[in-house]
Amino acid sequence: MTAEEVLITDVPRETFDEFGGLLANYTVGFVKPEMRQPYNDAFLAGSGTLVQIGEQHGILTAHHVITGLPKIGKLGLVLSWDLHQFTLDATNVAMLPLARGPDDSRGPDLGFVALAAPDVETIAAKKSFLNIESARKKVVETKPDIQDGVWAIVGFLDEETKKEPPQRGYTDVRAFRCFPIFGFVEPCYREGSFDYYEFPFPRGEGSVAPKSFGGMSGGGLWQVPMSKRKDGQFEAEAFLLSGVAFYEVTSDKDEGTIRCHGRRSVYRKLPELLEKATSNKTA
Repeated sequence: MTAEEVLITDVPRETFDEFGGLLANYTVGFVKPEMRQPYNDAFLAGSGTLVQIGEQHGILTAHHVITGLPKIGKLGLVLSWDLHQFTLDATNVAMLPLARGPDDSRGPDLGFVALAAPDVETIAAKKSFLNIESARKKVVETKPDIQDGVWAIVGFLDEETKKEPPQRGYTDVRAFRCFPIFGFVEPCYREGSFDYYEFPFPRGEGSVAPKSFGGMSGGGLWQVPMSKRKDGQFEAEAFLLSGVAFYEVTSDKDEGTIRCHGRRSVYRKLPELLEKATSNKTA
């Protein structure tokens, strides 16, 4: 059997919509509520992926996202497409800034929000947590080439945040949009004990890329190997969490780049850093 080369432009939009919806099930947006007279407001503060590491459930994100989240009061999460207002007591979660380098553009930049059991139950009723150990085994078993299928960064895009008219008793409504960006990655590279992917996107005339990827920081980088059925339809063979987006590289050229952590950072370094961080807090 020979592999058939498929261009990303050959894949129907409906297929990407389906993939994006499935990946959004693991994705949350961080929201900073603000008390302003005569009404309340809320602002997007980054993105994250719901994961389980051992017995700990939490949100994998970027270090710089963690530092911008409220440490007291309320921390909002976007959990569904429906009108809702879900907040956590910030004092009941553990904000763990795991790794940050001296140069924001180079990394590392990893963070984790450890959730309390009652909040996990509430979130799990609407979303799914990815088991990191099971996901690691799947990546090891499949050993996917980076050219297999498509790649996606999934997070909430601040540029797409809209103010909506009053609804169902809410005077002011903000609509936050989970935004999957599909493309490909450059070969992985390592710096120290962390690894990185570059996710290029077009700029300039004719580009459909947003003006800024603000809000996407902390969002998950996924690989989706695909196959083509006999009826010509495309289907996903797997959804492989493969990194964390943390920096947008801008330039005057016709192409930009989103820098992301890679699989080694997620499946090897993350559990190590989390174990060290939690042991320090309990010591």
